[in-house]
Amino acid sequence: CPPACSAHGVCEWGYCVCDVGFLGVTCEQQQCPNSRCVYDYRNHVNDCLLCSGNGVCNANATCICDVGWKGEDCR
Repeated sequence: CPPACSAHGVCEWGYCVCDVGFLGVTCEQQQCPNSRCVYDYRNHVNDCLLCSGNGVCNANATCICDVGWKGEDCR
């Protein structure tokens, strides 16, 4: 697995399965508030709805909300 899954996951069959609160190919990104992830074993990726589906999660695990949405989780 790539760099030991950033110490935030485990390697299964050559792919990182991230710990709760982390996502990304190497579990390098911290999850934002109200983000829900399901690991897709078929495609070996985390399928995530970030920031309630109304924004993007930055590198500091903070939601940047789309226009019309606000709060720490863009509701």
